Amino acid sequence: MDTQIAHISHTDKKGYLWRKRHQKHTIEIILRTRDKSIAIKRVASITIRYIELKSLDVPFEAMREMLKKFRDGLITSHDIERLRSIAIASQEAPHAAVTASPIRSVGYDVKTDQKAAQGHSLSNAQKVYFDANTEWKEKTIKAYSGCIDRFILWCANKNIHTVEEITKEHVISFKSNMDDKQLASMTKQKILTALGSMFNFIVNVREWISKNPFKGMNYKKVSVEKPKEEITLMHFKMLIQQTAVKEDKQNYWANALMYYTGMRVSELQQITKNDYIEIDGIKCISINTLEEGKSTKTETSKRNIPICDALMALNVWEEKPVMRYGLNSIMDKVSRGYKSIGLKRSSHCYRHSMSNRLRDTDTDDSTRAFILGHAAHGITDRVYITRLPLQKMLKVLNDAN
Repeated sequence: MDTQIAHISHTDKKGYLWRKRHQKHTIEIILRTRDKSIAIKRVASITIRYIELKSLDVPFEAMREMLKKFRDGLITSHDIERLRSIAIASQEAPHAAVTASPIRSVGYDVKTDQKAAQGHSLSNAQKVYFDANTEWKEKTIKAYSGCIDRFILWCANKNIHTVEEITKEHVISFKSNMDDKQLASMTKQKILTALGSMFNFIVNVREWISKNPFKGMNYKKVSVEKPKEEITLMHFKMLIQQTAVKEDKQNYWANALMYYTGMRVSELQQITKNDYIEIDGIKCISINTLEEGKSTKTETSKRNIPICDALMALNVWEEKPVMRYGLNSIMDKVSRGYKSIGLKRSSHCYRHSMSNRLRDTDTDDSTRAFILGHAAHGITDRVYITRLPLQKMLKVLNDAN
């Protein structure tokens, strides 16, 4: 039977898998079952979904995320059916009337199922919303998933399961819950923005409801509560002289690369030895998405950063350091390192400081934007690849460092 079903495979570690080549890469979806019959059904369903999405020319990363979401939906549906059969069996069992408590429990489950059947579930709304936004990058999907999942979990704890049930009163209560958890203002605003966007889609595209309960419910005058502090050359040198930093090469190079280039910590974490490149005699670090699994914040983030003389003097070209630490580990070590010398600094302070140093040396805005990977108005070529612009970038980086 296995031979009749394409794209299915099995490993001892992961169990059954759905695997398919897409745009020169392989999508692998763990089916989360070791039951062959269930695996075959899921493979067939995922394959159908893949065929539907393929006609839309969905990018690799977006396709993978949407198929994972679809897989999760299949698992949820299977679990609901299993629980429903248990509830019905319990209701029909001869001992069901022996005590009042089991009867109430079964009745509650059935009532919940009936309630969900009368509207559109929040989890299905999320899936449909993501499926419609095929141009989103994997990072965007993950960010929005985190925001929307938080709300769905809160609703489930309140016995709210459908889009049609949500009112402004629920939104107010959800905001109070976030306030009680002392989430950062920007985090709360991002969550409400994501939910407002999804419900706009539900109102205007799917037309499941007539009004968006999140409309006008954003927080007022949200601002970054903790302004970024500057990291001066003296601060940086004090840090890298600390024993904990000198003896930890990963930590040492993470701080050095961010200080002298101003790159994002997410960009730093993805660098490979192949990203140390030379263009017309100018040594650079390339921020790109050429390898599977790499991503950038925006298209304007893709760039080549010339390596300044001060960084070259640290033998960076000979070492070509790459990060084995994850994002959280890198950020934590930076913060703890500065805390050890009595300063409150984060990894993002390096970008803030580089931007300030470039301004102080009268660097024009477009060159500063290219170095930092920001959008610059009126510029279409997003990656400097010729000698003259790279020379200009190298000069201002040498001046700033």
